[in-house]
Amino acid sequence: KTYTSAMSDVKLLEATRGTWAKVPRGPELKYAYATYHGLVKEVYEIRHWLPAGTQHYFFRDRKLGDERLKNRHEFVGVIAPDEIRSRYKNKKIKLVRSYGTPFQRVGV
Repeated sequence: KTYTSAMSDVKLLEATRGTWAKVPRGPELKYAYATYHGLVKEVYEIRHWLPAGTQHYFFRDRKLGDERLKNRHEFVGVIAPDEIRSRYKNKKIKLVRSYGTPFQRVGV
């Protein structure tokens, strides 16, 4: 997701939590990383997934429309515990080309 130094904590969370297509399923998907050029800016613990457009967005573009949100999801989460954040925040992650999916396995 996009990050700039002027992006607030709320804007960063909103940009990271949704709206995702083709969300991998399973208990191994525990954390979401907000990255910019491979640098982790924040780490969120994913509590659960909801259909896209379910949560209120304060800053996200409201022009997404129902058709674009169809079959997409967004997560409900909180900032990850310090133990996890200190492992990843402000560190580079070597990303493999995604070919259409923004999800990468990290720390495996």
